[in-house]
Amino acid sequence: MREFRNTILIVGLFLFFGWAFWAWFWNPQISREWLLANKALSAGLFVVTGLVLIWALKFEDKLPDLLAHYTGGIYYEQNGLCFMPVMRKEGDRAFLCIYYENRYENACDAIVHIRPPKQAIQHRPDAYDMRFAFQCGGGAVGVIQQPVAVHPKLQGQVIDVQIAAAVNFPHNRGDQVRSHRGMPCGTFEVDWGVNFRTGMHELSGEIELLEPVSVHLPIPRGVSNRIRAGQHWRQQLLSAADQPHKNT
Repeated sequence: MREFRNTILIVGLFLFFGWAFWAWFWNPQISREWLLANKALSAGLFVVTGLVLIWALKFEDKLPDLLAHYTGGIYYEQNGLCFMPVMRKEGDRAFLCIYYENRYENACDAIVHIRPPKQAIQHRPDAYDMRFAFQCGGGAVGVIQQPVAVHPKLQGQVIDVQIAAAVNFPHNRGDQVRSHRGMPCGTFEVDWGVNFRTGMHELSGEIELLEPVSVHLPIPRGVSNRIRAGQHWRQQLLSAADQPHKNT
C-alpha cells in the first residue's frame, strides 16, 4: 500500500511539473486571469506533492509501532530497543513476559534485567533477580515468556519492580524504521565480548544497576506459588521486518 501511494505521488509530481512548465514557459494563448490561475495552481500542487513525497521517503516510519498494541503505548527504551515487562496468566501458571521492539533496521544483542521484591516472583528458590539475554532482528517485534511462581499474598496486587537494560548493535544500528521512542531506563556494565550468552539467568541481587526505573507490575490472581521443574523461558517472534503482524 505504501509503495503504491509513493508511485502515485511520483507520477503526480511529474504531471504537475509538466503542467507548471506549460503554464510558466510556453505562454499559452489564454486570458490573463486563466494564465495566472494555471501558474499558481500548477506550482502549488507541484510543491505540495514534492514535500509530501520527501516526507514519505525520508521521514515516515517504515514499520508500525506494534509494541504499543501489546503494552498500551507505555514502554521503555535502551539504545534503540524498546521493551516492557508484563505479567500474563495461562491456567494456573503465571508468566513474566518481556515484549520488545527494535526501532532500527539492523539486529542487536540485548539484556533486560528485572529486579522484583524478594520472594515476590521467582523462578528458582535462591534467586530473585531475572536477567534475559536475547537477540532481536532488525525491525523485529517479539516476546519472551518466563514461567514464575508468585507469592500467595501478592496475587491480585501491584508490585514495584526495578528494570534496567543494556543493548549492543554488533555492526551499526542502520536506518531508523520507527520514530516513537520509549521512556529512558537504567543500565549496567556489560562486557559484550565475554558476558553475552542468550537465555534467562537467575541472580541474587549482586549486580549493580545504574539508575534503574521502577515499574508498577499488576500480578494475576489464582496462579501457582510453586516452582515447577522443567519450565523454561521461550522467545516468540511476533513480527519481522519482512513479515506481516501476527495477532496473539
